Amino acid sequence: MLLIVTASLVTVAGLFSWWTICKADTAMRDELLLQTRLVAQALNREHIKSLSGSAMDMEKSDYLRLKEQFAAVVKSNDKYRFIYLLGRRPGGEVFFFVDNAPVGSQEESPAGMVYHDVPNGFLEVMDSGLPQVSGPFTDRWGSF
Repeated sequence: MLLIVTASLVTVAGLFSWWTICKADTAMRDELLLQTRLVAQALNREHIKSLSGSAMDMEKSDYLRLKEQFAAVVKSNDKYRFIYLLGRRPGGEVFFFVDNAPVGSQEESPAGMVYHDVPNGFLEVMDSGLPQVSGPFTDRWGSF
């Protein structure tokens, strides 16, 4: 009888732990999505529309202003390391419009650079147009 009670308690504790972890994960994803929406609303759409998604953007004041804004967001929250604005060409190729890294730094993903390791979760968002938080992912630069 004691073995059955112990097994039942272990099962209940395990299910409760799993539920707690899932609830925390959902809350963190919801918070990240909310923060992403806030950042997106603060961006000037005209600055974004002026970009071509090529190396020519790197000389544009709109590009540099977006980089500054992204850098300020990263600086304001120590949970962030990078912020990217990605685009997709008609052939399906995903590329970087702009990121938060300083121009010329090793961590920069320059305007127009193709993202070869794009995660499926990113493609799902681009295909559906619906926001979601997915991952974590791992690519040649690390896990995120």
